[in-house]
Amino acid sequence: MDSSGRRTVPVIVNRRAGSAPRGVAAEIELAALFAAHGLEADITLAPSIRAVRAAAAAAARRGARIVVAVGGDGTIAAVASALVGSESVLGVVPGGTMNNLAHGLGVPADLNRAVALIASGEPHSIDVGTIRSSADARDHYFFETAGVGITALAAPFGEAINRGRWRRALTRLAELARVPGTRMRVELDDGDVLQAETQLVTASNAPMVGPRAAFAPGARLDDGLLDVALFAGMAKPALAAYFLSAMLGHPLRLPQVRLRTARRLIVLPARPRPATADLRVFPAADRWEIGVLPGGVRVIAGAGPALGRPAA
Repeated sequence: MDSSGRRTVPVIVNRRAGSAPRGVAAEIELAALFAAHGLEADITLAPSIRAVRAAAAAAARRGARIVVAVGGDGTIAAVASALVGSESVLGVVPGGTMNNLAHGLGVPADLNRAVALIASGEPHSIDVGTIRSSADARDHYFFETAGVGITALAAPFGEAINRGRWRRALTRLAELARVPGTRMRVELDDGDVLQAETQLVTASNAPMVGPRAAFAPGARLDDGLLDVALFAGMAKPALAAYFLSAMLGHPLRLPQVRLRTARRLIVLPARPRPATADLRVFPAADRWEIGVLPGGVRVIAGAGPALGRPAA
């Protein structure tokens, strides 16, 4: 606590996030918001996602009760990843382009109301997705969606569109058009096996991804499960139509989209394929293991649509 009796809270701001506060004036405004709700903000202005993660890990090692992420989905995921296995609780102040996680957790878009929630809300446990490959045995965390196949190119394409980098977007689109499908075998933890010629297999921890696309509308951040989708025999135009419908909030119901739920799955492509976990891209491998850590991190949440159980 500071001399006024306010509790000190580490607040990590990603300076590169879409609408995060920037500059000295914005930092003063953010500190004033926290002070108004009885909290002393110990603000770190991080220049990169790596710096965000490092600052969050350091705060958790110091035993911080709450660690606040100010930024978009990438910032929130970076801070949350650093808190897995610790006693620290994640607080969220939206400041990104999409803010899917903040929306799904019921965190208000208004900064004052978001800080009020941090000051008064109770921790709620949410799940953490994990992904590892035959080329890298380390577990990497995700909070929205992991995919094996063309998401490794689709994710950078969507990011380029969001940032208005049209030349880069066209380059990514041309690369997408050249990628062939391959046969994939998906082994689920209940013994079920899915096989098909496909461009893509996904495992979703949250209902939305990218530009507010309702990619897995039934997924919940606190149900201990991943929503798995195998897009069997779908050419790229059909996949594009599916993704567009998801962006519009009404994903198509197609027999080619085979849906399951699982705690763990193994994806075995006939030819090595790259993968993504949220916006992070991983090199091609011939085996991917995707799982979930139920209740792997605690977060101060509201009545969010990505929560199956109501937050206190």
